[in-house]
Amino acid sequence: MKLTKRILTFLVLVLTLFLTACTGFKTTYNVRFNVNGGTSNETTYSAYKSESGKSIKVPIEPNRTNYVFRYWYTDDKNRPYDFEAPLTSDITLNAYWSKPDVSLNETEVYSFKNLTTEFEVADGSLELHYTENGAVPYVSIMDYLELIEGFIDPEVEFTVTENEDMLSISYQYYDEDEDKTYDLEVIFDLKTNLVHTNDPGFYWAYIYSTETNYGRNIEYLYDHENTEYIEGDTIIYNLNDFKMDLVFYDGQVAAPYYLVNQLFAGSSYYNVYFNGDKLFGVYGQLSTSDSIYRTIRQSSKNNTPTPRDLVDHSYDLLAFNLFYFYGLYDYQEISNPYSYVSQEFTNLNSTDPKKSAEGLFNLINKYIDEPHTSYNFSGYHAPLSFNVELTSMSQLGPNVTDWYYDGLYAVDDAITARWNIASSNSWAAYSPNRPKYWAINDESVVISFDSFDTADIDESTTWDDEPYKYIFEVDNLLPSHDADKYFVYNNSDKTNKISETLLWGVGPSFRNDYITKLLDSGFVFNSESNGYVKTINDVQYVVSLDYNLTHNIGYIGVSNKALTPDITGLIKSDSAVDIELTIAQIKKEYPNVKNLGLDISFNMGGNVGALYRVVGLITDQPFAVSSYDRSTGSYSTTYVTTTYDSFSEYDWFLITSKVTFSAANQLATIFRQNNLGLIIGQTSGGGTSSITPILLPDGSFFTMSSNNMNMLRLEDGTYEINETGITPDHIIDTNKLYDISSLEDVLAPWWNQNVL
Repeated sequence: MKLTKRILTFLVLVLTLFLTACTGFKTTYNVRFNVNGGTSNETTYSAYKSESGKSIKVPIEPNRTNYVFRYWYTDDKNRPYDFEAPLTSDITLNAYWSKPDVSLNETEVYSFKNLTTEFEVADGSLELHYTENGAVPYVSIMDYLELIEGFIDPEVEFTVTENEDMLSISYQYYDEDEDKTYDLEVIFDLKTNLVHTNDPGFYWAYIYSTETNYGRNIEYLYDHENTEYIEGDTIIYNLNDFKMDLVFYDGQVAAPYYLVNQLFAGSSYYNVYFNGDKLFGVYGQLSTSDSIYRTIRQSSKNNTPTPRDLVDHSYDLLAFNLFYFYGLYDYQEISNPYSYVSQEFTNLNSTDPKKSAEGLFNLINKYIDEPHTSYNFSGYHAPLSFNVELTSMSQLGPNVTDWYYDGLYAVDDAITARWNIASSNSWAAYSPNRPKYWAINDESVVISFDSFDTADIDESTTWDDEPYKYIFEVDNLLPSHDADKYFVYNNSDKTNKISETLLWGVGPSFRNDYITKLLDSGFVFNSESNGYVKTINDVQYVVSLDYNLTHNIGYIGVSNKALTPDITGLIKSDSAVDIELTIAQIKKEYPNVKNLGLDISFNMGGNVGALYRVVGLITDQPFAVSSYDRSTGSYSTTYVTTTYDSFSEYDWFLITSKVTFSAANQLATIFRQNNLGLIIGQTSGGGTSSITPILLPDGSFFTMSSNNMNMLRLEDGTYEINETGITPDHIIDTNKLYDISSLEDVLAPWWNQNVL
């Protein structure tokens, strides 16, 4: 009986396969339409998949009062369904709705002035567009890109397709290190109201190099055998979710002004600040203490209510920036950007600019609550003299409060006790009584290192006229002079061209020797300027001289007026120069030194270029740097080297604390990942992200943790976020961080192991 059943089952199966073959494998799939609150006559639709596959016909668009239909989607609302794709299963198509399109009908022209020397962007003007009686500015995307030429490399050739349906901007980028050409494109789709690129590199590859040479002496080894790149997804910005609209106006595609600014420039530290009257090009992280602050904030709109539509748009763009540009969005377990910012809804939605400023201040300090995200200043409708100030620890969230009490205050107290620094309102860490370096014993010395700073320097071991020619556009302006090494600082500003040169390894007779050379070259002493003067092509150049006996360093300053030399200040302005010269002093004072420590227990970070240069002084081997890009979900490990002669003959170690933050935390990460030495002290303070400046439409300015996140790559190849810091190899209580006995107890076994 069982055998008969098996035979019958087999025959049925064979017959089924035969009939299927005869009908061409035709299969019917059901398509369900979810109109999401709209109305439509179509609720289901059947399609067939033949051997070659068939697609679904485009259905009739549904209707919904006070909404506009954008597109159909399946699982991912940011990806419209492709009706040309063959159907392979039952699916449900969902209608995506957004607010109605904006209608622009007013235009104003505003002057633009570039206030930074980092990019040579020409002054000019820009048209901004508005709805009738509206206050939210829109800008033609191509007009904005034309305005910021100079930030955008003038050699970049954009290919543009622009019509009432879309704007496509594409260009080619050749990467010399990889010897590869990339085809990059961004598309602004007016039908779907989506912005997407084929490569996130689109938004930075066109950037012209900054005036400051942040990357000097650094080389990236993209062909290193252990380099790794784990590709992520493409970036899609869904403007519908944040009540923003792409508009075809006067023959051009326009978008909300501060959206365009953030996409194309802001995330790379350049911003065009709009104060309701004028536009200003600014760079980096601004604050009320910056010299240009009053210039950009002074407006006819000061001390007036913020228009209702501008308040609403600022709220929406705040949510947008949080969702797309806040690197710790997932780490902080934020599920919905609007729910998150609604914690300060009442203040943020006030037309009183003081209240909205207070709302932003509270959102950043009480709820986001991490040191890389900070409030800078209020919008331009607030009085010029107004800003929300941090006056009490009660204004901060628990995380930053702990960082202050268990970190800054505790470490500073330990420094106070160790070097008997008198009590004052200033940090003991910055007291002149705290030594630049100090010995644990005759063979082990610690360097106090509190920030990663960089200056615009050209370094060489032979006299080179090119840096001066670059700054002053004059050949052979100065006579040459022999030295072991030259550091030529470009300290020019918007008004004056300034070079200051440190000549390392010259003798005490430097001043007299160089005065003779200046006089022989046609310079004459001028008592008024107290400098040596020469006129070339109707331009007067004044040379100032000085000498530092401690470091055997000569100084040559050149400008249109006499300079006040500050050799020590110049040395400290660049970490690599500072460390290199400090080690030279240590070698003189402690000729038997074998172990060098960097005390970064009060180091809160700084410039990444400075970080890499410092690492290049520690090791002569390429070192791995790992990162994660939250915007794409991609991971990478890149190898870096420098052109320095390193001090790899020493055994290096770090002293860390909870204050050890940002770039200092990354130094600890690089030490751990590359086995560069011992880490002792307290778990570092974290700070995985770089920062990105954010401008809101009401003129508010703040910075936040960016999508560029530093990672620790483990031995098994997995990536681990270092936001919570790096645990040291040996833990030392904060009050014992500088205690000689405690340090020797921890370091002695390591020293002995290295000797063996």
